[in-house]
Amino acid sequence: MRTEGQTDAGSTYKESGTAAWDDAQKTLTFREQLSNGVEIVSAGDWSSPLSIRSGSQPVRAGNETIRVRRTYLIISAQSFTLAEEVSVDGGSFQRLGNATFSKAQP
Repeated sequence: MRTEGQTDAGSTYKESGTAAWDDAQKTLTFREQLSNGVEIVSAGDWSSPLSIRSGSQPVRAGNETIRVRRTYLIISAQSFTLAEEVSVDGGSFQRLGNATFSKAQP
């Protein structure tokens, strides 16, 4: 995976990662390298054909410990939605946002 973008403030970023599928366990593990050097590892349960629920291992970012939780809802073979939440220092999870992704049609 590779993501390149620009924030609303004009800063650019590049991030990368991998996704590994374990068919026997029905798990999808994401390993993401953020542009600030932080690595996030999340294991997702894909035992349901409709969604993947994943939670990251705690990571240190500055003086805080962060956990990320995501829910991917499978809409079709070409489309899914994503809900992302974050917990800081063991606090309750707060919604970061929602997104819809789809494969571009030629």
